[in-house]
Amino acid sequence: MKNLTPKQEKFCQEYVLYGNKSQAYRTAYDAENMSNEVIHNKASELSKKGEVGVRIKQLQKELEERNKMTLDRVVQNVSNIALFDIAELYDENNNLKDIHSIPKHIRTSISGIKILEEFEGFGKERESIGFTKDVRVINKLDALEKLMKYFGGYEKDNEQSRPVINVSELSTEALKEISNAASNNS
Repeated sequence: MKNLTPKQEKFCQEYVLYGNKSQAYRTAYDAENMSNEVIHNKASELSKKGEVGVRIKQLQKELEERNKMTLDRVVQNVSNIALFDIAELYDENNNLKDIHSIPKHIRTSISGIKILEEFEGFGKERESIGFTKDVRVINKLDALEKLMKYFGGYEKDNEQSRPVINVSELSTEALKEISNAASNNS
């Protein structure tokens, strides 16, 4: 974008790269002596500035097109991790399936596989006796938490836990106190 300063452009690039406005602000601006709250507020304000917001959306769109990634696809992948069933990694004899036999939506939940060949004996007498396979999967709780945040599950839960006050049951004095407190806070 033509009208952005170099620092604004850096902020946009960093925000799209890391998805964290405060981190992007710290990288693009001299924020060493600012509190986290000030940085957060300045980063939020900056991201809402007309040309900056437009540039962020433009960079996100370019990234999406380049990587063939959409929000729908990300949510689907996180859902696959959250709903992943470890039993799908094994055959009916409890042996780890060949990697190509594991469905792709299950393979994406695997973060790594370590295979250690075990031997018995020494030297020429040494004989392979089997393999130990260590399969590491992506943390399901992290995936569930991301989905809860995305779908607003925490807001719904917080809304339910708020006390319900029936104003018609409050005394006139209580209503006056609430009104005065509201006036003093504004």
